[in-house]
Parts: sequence; structure tokens; C-alpha cells
Amino acid sequence: MFSLTYNRALSSVVSLLAASSLAGGQVTLPYTFESGTTAKASEVNANFSTLQNGVNENDTRLTAADTALQQQIDNIQLIPGPQGPQGIAGPQGHQGEQGPVGPEGPAGPDTVARGDICYIYALLGAPLPGYCEAVSMDKVVFVTSQTFTGNLGGVQGADTICQQAANAAGLEGSFKAWLATDYDTSAPHVRFAKHYRGWHYKNTAGKVVAYGWDDLTDGTLQNPIDHDEYGTIIGSPHTVWSNVRTNGTTRSTGDGSDGTMDCLGWQHGTSVYSGSTGSAYDNESLQQNSTWTESGTVLCNQPLRLYCFQQ
Repeated sequence: MFSLTYNRALSSVVSLLAASSLAGGQVTLPYTFESGTTAKASEVNANFSTLQNGVNENDTRLTAADTALQQQIDNIQLIPGPQGPQGIAGPQGHQGEQGPVGPEGPAGPDTVARGDICYIYALLGAPLPGYCEAVSMDKVVFVTSQTFTGNLGGVQGADTICQQAANAAGLEGSFKAWLATDYDTSAPHVRFAKHYRGWHYKNTAGKVVAYGWDDLTDGTLQNPIDHDEYGTIIGSPHTVWSNVRTNGTTRSTGDGSDGTMDCLGWQHGTSVYSGSTGSAYDNESLQQNSTWTESGTVLCNQPLRLYCFQQ
């Protein structure tokens, strides 16, 4: 935005134009003619010559005036006016490309080593270091309050039974059955998480059953698995479907066709087949030796319990 500074310069331009206009309109002819008189050629020519001279003089004056006008215009200065207000912000631009990946961070603490240390302290019965509390993740173990024939829907069906029992009792996490068929790939030593060291398997009464997987599978228990999912000590029957050795492997090693140890893959609940069992009690004595998982065989039509382990 600009303003014109003219003052004296613009006034001069206006005066110059006015003077040129007035001067251009004043031409006096030497001869005048009246109606009915004869005009001489010399007089007429003289008048034309006068007019021609006036026109020429007027052109000269106009040219001079135009030149002067242009000079005056050239002298006029354009001065910028004050800056206007800032406009509104435009829309946000597109997001730029993602930057390069940063350097890899330092390695975290060796929790497995700490777990081993906590495990040793626990076995010795010594007070646990403070950091053992930070890594403590006790796992719940229970025996089902309900009983089932050997038709469990396979090992996967037994896992579902354990999970449903845990859910009904408000126990969090994933639960699996301590159970195996003739095939060792179905056994707990394959299906279970086995890295628990430095923390404990506990029954629903809060008593330690084992100090991690290694202690669980060494042949004896610290305390029996004798409470159900609700924390109630079980009554009769005290027998549990198992077919699992104390070390977590399958107890039977057949081809699965005879059904003498696993109720034919835990798919049949008749007296034609039998299944390997464990016992939470033996003659009303709490079971902490190998018989907790290896106590005998029972016909598959008998209603027994399941051991369930949190993963």
C-alpha cells in the first residue's frame, strides 16, 4: 500500500495543463469575410496559414507540456504505508518422514540368575534377599472340587476343565492339568512352563508345594496338593487322574491302543479301559512322596479329580 507525495509537484502539473489548454484556444485570423462579398484567394490563404501556424505552435506547446508533465510525474515519490495486520495461520503441513531407528539400549538385568539365587535361598530356608520379592511370581496349584470319569476330552479337554474351575473360583491366569497320554509330547514336562525358579508353587491354602519346577519334579513335595480351587481341603475320593511320573514325563510308553494307562487318550469313561492315577491321601495320610502322582491304576468309569497348575 502506497501514498503519493505530490504537494508542489502535483500543483505544477495542474497549472501547466491549464496554461497549455488556454493558450491553445487563442488564434486571431488576419481577415474576416462577410456574406455576399467576394473573398480573395490571398486573404483566404493568409487565414489558412495563420491557422496552420497556430496549430503548429499549439502542438509545440503540448509537446513541451507533455515533457514537463512526465518530468513532474517522475519526481513524484511512492512511500510505503504502514504494515497491515498479520493474516491468519495456514493449515498444518504434512508429517515428515520417520527418523532413523535409535541405537539399541543396554541389556536388562539377568533375572534368571537372580531367580537361581532366590531358589537356593528358599531351599536352604534362609531369609530371602529384598530383590527376591520383586521377582516373586508364585503359581497356584489345586485339586478339582469336581470329579470326572476318564472321558476328559483328551488332555486338551482336561486343561479346559482346570481353566473353568479356576475361573469359577476367581483365580487369575492360565491353568493346565497334570495329565499325560501314552505319548510323551502330551506330558507336563513338554506342555508346562518350567522356568520358575526363585518363586513357588503354592496350594490354595497358601502353603508351598514346591520351590519351582526342579523341586516339583524331584520326587517329593514340600506340602501336599490337598485343597480345591476354593481353598477347601478335599474329601473322598482322594484319587487323581494322572499317568505322569514324578519328573513330569508320561508314565506309560505304549502306542495308545490298549488304553490301560490313559483311558485310551482320556477319551473313554467305561470299565473297558483303565487309567494311571495319583493320590492326595493314602490311608488318610497326606501325600508328599512319589505317590502324589504315581499311586496305581483305576477303571475309567470311576469319578476322580484332576491336579491343576497355574502357568
